[in-house]
Amino acid sequence: MLSFLRRLTHSKVGVIVTMTGLVLIALAFGLTSIGSSMTGGTPAADTAAKVGGETISANELRQRVQQAVDGARQNNPDITMAQFIAQGGVDQVLNQVINSVALDKFGHDSGMIVSQKVVDGQIASIPAFQGLDGKFSQDQFDQLLKARGLTADQVRSDIRRELMAQWLVSPISGARQFPKQIALPYAALLLEKRTGTIGFIPARSISAGDVPTGQEIQNYYKANIADYTLPERRVIRYAIVTPESVAAKAQPTDAEIAQAYKAEAAKFQAKQKRTIEAVVIGDENQAKQAAAKIKAGSSVTEVAKAAGLEASRFETANSADLAGQSSAEFASAAFKAQSGNVIGPVKAPLGWYVGKVEGITQVAGKTLAEATPELTQELKQKKLQQALADLQDKINNGILDGSTFDELVKDSGTLSAKTTPPVVSNGTDPEHPQAQPDPDLSQVVAAGFSAEPGDAPQLVQVGQDGGFALVALGKVVPKQARPLARISDQVRADLIAHRVSEKARKLAAEAVAKIKKGASVADAMKGTGIAAPAPQNVSLTRGDIAQQRGNVPPAVIMMFSMSEGDAKLIAAPQNAGYFVVKLDKVEARDASGDKELVAGTQQGLGSVVGNELTEQFARAVRRQVGVKENPSAVSKLRDELGGGAAAAN
Repeated sequence: MLSFLRRLTHSKVGVIVTMTGLVLIALAFGLTSIGSSMTGGTPAADTAAKVGGETISANELRQRVQQAVDGARQNNPDITMAQFIAQGGVDQVLNQVINSVALDKFGHDSGMIVSQKVVDGQIASIPAFQGLDGKFSQDQFDQLLKARGLTADQVRSDIRRELMAQWLVSPISGARQFPKQIALPYAALLLEKRTGTIGFIPARSISAGDVPTGQEIQNYYKANIADYTLPERRVIRYAIVTPESVAAKAQPTDAEIAQAYKAEAAKFQAKQKRTIEAVVIGDENQAKQAAAKIKAGSSVTEVAKAAGLEASRFETANSADLAGQSSAEFASAAFKAQSGNVIGPVKAPLGWYVGKVEGITQVAGKTLAEATPELTQELKQKKLQQALADLQDKINNGILDGSTFDELVKDSGTLSAKTTPPVVSNGTDPEHPQAQPDPDLSQVVAAGFSAEPGDAPQLVQVGQDGGFALVALGKVVPKQARPLARISDQVRADLIAHRVSEKARKLAAEAVAKIKKGASVADAMKGTGIAAPAPQNVSLTRGDIAQQRGNVPPAVIMMFSMSEGDAKLIAAPQNAGYFVVKLDKVEARDASGDKELVAGTQQGLGSVVGNELTEQFARAVRRQVGVKENPSAVSKLRDELGGGAAAAN
């Protein structure tokens, strides 16, 4: 929560959630709180885990995973739910939630307390809750929480939990000392050079053979039925409210504009705008000398620079504004002085102000007609926010009174009901995989999948402009296999691709066997009898691999897990064929002369040590608090979240 609020509109979450961020509160903003309805026994079917006396439901985990993926898309728009899950995202999100709850309980059981004052101090320091004056704004705080359906108690609870975890973990994760002599062999590994030869057997060069018969297609379909099974899908009903939808109610009247003009009369009066330069000097005598130099013709900037200080420049038409940036005494003196006059020395909290009025500009006042455009915009914005809040309150009251989705839409006089096709939890429609889900509906879909049949409609935030949506679960479509008659062309193509892949693997295995008996990679590849590209010679160090940041072919990576002279095969991505790899030579190198590399290795391994200690501490805390996970519920959720991609392929 705390870190999320600090980055309210610019959240950046990595593809895989790492152990260095043990607390998942950053992902919990806008989600339901962790409950404590269970007190013992085996976790229920809809419970992902139980931590002490608190439960983490499957729906809560679903929402947190969706939130993690949404955050990841801020940094990588192309990341999909399937990719996130394939990289272990669900398990790591669950582990972080468990660790967060366990650490909080352990801290309390050990007598640690996060006081209300500390929590409120953290809230006050969050920019999203501050007004234009840089100070905490209760109105801003209330509006943001209301827009996201949160209460102050929920926010304080989440921040308290995060602070507790930070206090427990920070001293442990900071233990990052790593001896040079132990780091030296690891640094040497980065310099290790490996030379090899890589051949490739492309699937496109292999004949597909006979056209599959109907029986063969049916047999393949049955053997791989999981690949053609659609996960549970849901039809979600929703109605979105945007600022534009209530804009008609936000137009200020002439009377309202006139009243606002009268209330802000001082703002539109004619005034003098003053440009002032000033510097704060610690010693009074030095301040008097500085004032004398300025009167003699030196600029404030020159005098400040000569004293090793930096001058400040103020441009304001309001004494109160200047007082807020300096002091009331200095502001009073500055607005009494004429253009060119030297100000001070004037006592400051930490020294003495010395300044000069560099110029005075007459600013003409504005008539009602001249101020109308500005006032219209200000009033329109205020009325817009109030109209959104009023409509939200009206719908909320209707939900509490038991109104149905259709009744709420009708009574609003503004909403327009819409319905999604049957979608999986990431918003995609497996029947139409080419259609990309609308990212603006991610919270609508998450709400639909958190609901159960018969639940009341709910309101969720949409976007960052104050918009929201009314959401209700329309229908649950159970998990089911797609009929073979509808996808026979796809199954036939999959069967043909599978046959080609098996033939490619067989040829690659034969080539590897010949290489192990002494044949060169080139001769072994010629022996396959297919059109294949010439083998490539590769010579790289582990450091070269690390610099590629993961963008390395699997055949090259495999070279660094082989013994010298060995040969192996490995599948190419996307069923493109098979690589045949031979490691010709391994050259070990001494890293003792590369001080920069050794120091960098020490630092990197130190981080690993800190993270390892943190993980060990978290595991110890979990054992003491008591954690019971429900693998079947987590596995079911993982299948539901990632099944859409598999079924659509």
